[in-house]
Amino acid sequence: MEDTGQLTFHTQSDPQLAKALARRALLPFALTVGVGGLALAVLLYLIDGPDTLVKALAFTGVFAPLVLMLVAPGKAVARAGDQIGRPIGVKIDVEGVHTTHGFSTTTLGWSEIKTVRSARGQIVLSLGWQPGGKLATTSIPTAGLNPAEKARLLAVLDSRGAALTKAPPS
Repeated sequence: MEDTGQLTFHTQSDPQLAKALARRALLPFALTVGVGGLALAVLLYLIDGPDTLVKALAFTGVFAPLVLMLVAPGKAVARAGDQIGRPIGVKIDVEGVHTTHGFSTTTLGWSEIKTVRSARGQIVLSLGWQPGGKLATTSIPTAGLNPAEKARLLAVLDSRGAALTKAPPS
């Protein structure tokens, strides 16, 4: 990692971190499905009494979120298996965060980054709600960074993101 106006370093993605990121992205949807299914089951129970539909909805309100949180992340990682485990080049400058995977480069402008959080083995960048109702997140693996470099990376991401995206409206 360089100590200039920009940060540049290399890291490597990890299947376990990718699953954790997928679970983090699916959590709001899974909670909505679970709470909605259970609320509908309670409402039907109060109206109709304990019949098969109520039991099915209550079961679905519990079972569907568990499937979403336990099965779907593994399937997503398996689908993107050819991209996971490869080296990633990361460059952070005044334009935003640039990541290079093989021959493709992706740039996230500072205005796209809504929040920055440190999670186990990675820094999670939340990009907010995207068209089509998808909550977009991405991460930067930090396994190859020492604690001082990780702290500096997090501070730079948070300060630049905060300065450009969390400023009070004028």
